[in-house]
Amino acid sequence: MEINQIAPQTYTPETQTRSQERKEQGQELGNAIEQAAQAKRAEAEAQKKAEKETQAEQQQAQQQQAQQPMSKMAKELQGLADSLGRSVQFSVSEESGDDIIMVFHKKTKELIRQIPSEEVVEMRERLSKVFGSIIEEQI
Repeated sequence: MEINQIAPQTYTPETQTRSQERKEQGQELGNAIEQAAQAKRAEAEAQKKAEKETQAEQQQAQQQQAQQPMSKMAKELQGLADSLGRSVQFSVSEESGDDIIMVFHKKTKELIRQIPSEEVVEMRERLSKVFGSIIEEQI
């Protein structure tokens, strides 16, 4: 068969309509796939958020359990200090996160002893700043 014998394909309104329908179907399929992907991403994000909230709740419960024995021990130490004419103060260093115990003379309010000492607290704070900045620079 020769090339001249092949009739050129002509587009009729029917073929144009079918072509347009296929194009629209392809777009609809693409839109449906995109919506499904968005829903899946939203579900994954919601699951991550729920996991983080669960972890935060567990950590808070652990901290409360850890604080109960500490507060009981603090009350016992305060009672002992009161019987000796002393006052005990418990705090946490904001910079290093260390627990600090201070013993004061009850009448004069003079600091008798601090555990750990102020020098140790300052040294830990300086070290945490240095190591913190080193870690931040490496990241």
